[in-house]
Amino acid sequence: ICAVPGWEDNIDLSVDTMFIGDSDIARWDSDIIIPNSVNVGVGGYTCDDVNGIIDGNLQTYNPKWVVIVCGENDLFDQSVSATFSDFKVIIGKIIASGAQAIYVGTKPEPSTKSIHSKYQNYDALIREYADSLAILNSSPTLVMIDVYPAFINLGNPKSLYDKDRLHLSSQGYGYWNTWTTTALNDPLGGCIRWSSNACDSSIAPITTTTTTTVVATTAGTTTTTTSTTATQEVVMALAGNTCPNGYVKLTTLAGCQSSMNELSLSNFAGTENENSWPGGCYYCNNVPGCTNGVWFNFATLGASNGGATPICAVPGWETPINCLNDSDWQWTNNSGKVKKCDWVARRESRCNKIGDDGITLAREACPEACNAAC
Repeated sequence: ICAVPGWEDNIDLSVDTMFIGDSDIARWDSDIIIPNSVNVGVGGYTCDDVNGIIDGNLQTYNPKWVVIVCGENDLFDQSVSATFSDFKVIIGKIIASGAQAIYVGTKPEPSTKSIHSKYQNYDALIREYADSLAILNSSPTLVMIDVYPAFINLGNPKSLYDKDRLHLSSQGYGYWNTWTTTALNDPLGGCIRWSSNACDSSIAPITTTTTTTVVATTAGTTTTTTSTTATQEVVMALAGNTCPNGYVKLTTLAGCQSSMNELSLSNFAGTENENSWPGGCYYCNNVPGCTNGVWFNFATLGASNGGATPICAVPGWETPINCLNDSDWQWTNNSGKVKKCDWVARRESRCNKIGDDGITLAREACPEACNAAC
């Protein structure tokens, strides 16, 4: 089948996602799992080999995302530093094209134990590199899916690998499919590193405000456009029990309720003291076992639970924190003895006592005793 010269030049081959790299990419049915994607992986390729084909593929497919796997083949007979240098050249080309990169990290294959230490050192360099790029560009231009520790957490069973104990099995690729889909659909766009399908490191979202001013003068009309960027003061983090870099958990009920206005949330579900849910202020939306809305958990540490998402703020957003005890608060025990905040201060568990008004917790009325920030 033939065509006149130049006929193919008019065909748009653009995709959302391009997969490139070694045999782990070549053997991956990624174009079936990820819509509007293309797979140009080649078995046996090193990072240096990928450097040789990346320019043409970026030009041909003009992807928004590039998922890359390379480095393991290099490390058999090349140093970690040299391999990392080749990797950085690839990432530089991807970013220069306007795309974002997702690096799927090394895996603890049973057949390559002798170079696992090189794998781990290589991934450590890439973690630092991804963090530095995120800070430099105010967004995660390089996202890492940290496979090695995630597979170790699973027990690194043989079932993750093919019979050669080197390449992935369908089960192994099943995890990659899930983790990559999550990274590509990051709701906040701020995650730098994913591990076991949870965000391990992220960067604060940046908002841009554009103001246009039109001024009429005798000489005509002048239009001035000004753009300002600022860090969003209150954010909803990814599901888990941590805040993005540059943010901290909300430590007061008042701060939690105030954050709802910042995020346009209206349903305050209540308070609790549960170690099995995120500590501080968090939000549930169709999370099993959690009523929809904003919760404040007095259990400071807390824990990840399903899709519950912490609400976080830049340091100091909650200040000034009121550390003065409410002199009117009191709790009367069964013997008729009246207890005040000085009594609460003697034991942390007393912070959960509800005052005689039937509403106010000692934790709220006695911040000097109960608020760690005081």
